[in-house]
Amino acid sequence: MKGSSVSNASGTPLPTVRRFQAQEWALYRELRLAALGDAPHAFGSTLAREEAFSEQEWITRIVTGATSKLDFPMVVEDGTGRAVGLGWVRIEPADTRTATLYQVWVRREARREGIGLALLDAAVQWARTAGAGVMELHVAIGPASAIEFYRRAGFEDVGACSPMRPGSEQFQQPMRRLL
Repeated sequence: MKGSSVSNASGTPLPTVRRFQAQEWALYRELRLAALGDAPHAFGSTLAREEAFSEQEWITRIVTGATSKLDFPMVVEDGTGRAVGLGWVRIEPADTRTATLYQVWVRREARREGIGLALLDAAVQWARTAGAGVMELHVAIGPASAIEFYRRAGFEDVGACSPMRPGSEQFQQPMRRLL
């Protein structure tokens, strides 16, 4: 089911964030691979690793997420209904008070239009409804980092920086926000 479309004061349609549906594995794959290609140093995975996934791996990933009470895989659509970004929030069964935000990405041509904020707002709303009191994430440090975006949204640095993935020269900053 699609989210409702709303316009701002100037009549421009606002972005819509909704849960990926289980059958949308190809859309999820398209967006995830685009994210990894566009921002290779911003994620804990790599384009080469995920391009090697079988069709069944993509299907399983999105079906599991789309039907889970502890996962919220999100697709964000611009005012025309075009998918322009994604994100994923997960609550670990061992710590149901903490939600972790992963995979946040918005297409370059759709940035600075409030789409990232809409995605973050939807993630926070879902996490609160799911009973979480804290949201955590790791953000890449360096040129074009989203760290200031998250700070403006109320996230604070917590803990020491660490490599994005084993062997990486790219570092990430853990951040946390009370919900």
